[in-house]
Amino acid sequence: AYLRQKDVDLLLITTANKQAARVYEGLKLRKPPVKHCDKAYFWITHPKGFAQSVLITKSIPFNAVLKYPLGTAIFLVNLFKQQPLIEKHKRTEHTIIEYAEFSEEFDVFWKNNPARSNEFMAQRDKDSMMWHFSHSFKEEKVWVMGIKENGFLRSYAVFFRYDNEKYLLKRVRLIDFQTLKGGNDDLLILLNYALRKATKTNVHMVEVFGFKESIQQIVKSRAPFERKLPSWLFFYKALNKDLEKRLDNEAVWNPTSFDGDGSL
Repeated sequence: AYLRQKDVDLLLITTANKQAARVYEGLKLRKPPVKHCDKAYFWITHPKGFAQSVLITKSIPFNAVLKYPLGTAIFLVNLFKQQPLIEKHKRTEHTIIEYAEFSEEFDVFWKNNPARSNEFMAQRDKDSMMWHFSHSFKEEKVWVMGIKENGFLRSYAVFFRYDNEKYLLKRVRLIDFQTLKGGNDDLLILLNYALRKATKTNVHMVEVFGFKESIQQIVKSRAPFERKLPSWLFFYKALNKDLEKRLDNEAVWNPTSFDGDGSL
């Protein structure tokens, strides 16, 4: 029924699994022209918890005991592979603010960010964001953090809990990052803060996938681990010819788990 809609300009899929991806490909739905959207980059923030999840995934018995030696091995690999996201002297230069809701600051942020109007993205005003994440705030499944400059929001990131209860995996995923002028430095500062928060709250891993290539490259250069996703998650079908032409351009895309139902 979703794909049969006629009175819309665009059909967007952001959570395709392996089986659905084959169907969408067969129906000639298009993938956004962004590279590497089938790869995830991640940090392990709780080696023992992550180790137990891996053992459960592999159906290995005595996982509650074996997680200790495997967790130690993962810790050592982590120690060897992981590099600082930001230089030590810069870690206290910026104040990170955690938000319990989306305030008027976010409306001001977008009024000051007209250059982003050429990108294809979901509405991100205060009311839209609160509608999107209202239940997630109540369930403490979303982390929203920002950096201010001269009293105004300069950059912000949204992280979302994607736990897998079957495998006892506690996971946080970056689902949105927006900046006025902080650029990649602010991305790394916010990621660094999220990693520390994940460690303190016993979250096993922090993961990033999707996004435009400039963000992918900075994440890939710092993340110690990567994995290939079972399928490409993002598909679209433009029913408007003018829109179809505009979307056939990598520069307008920044696909995230926020732009769809992936974080509802």
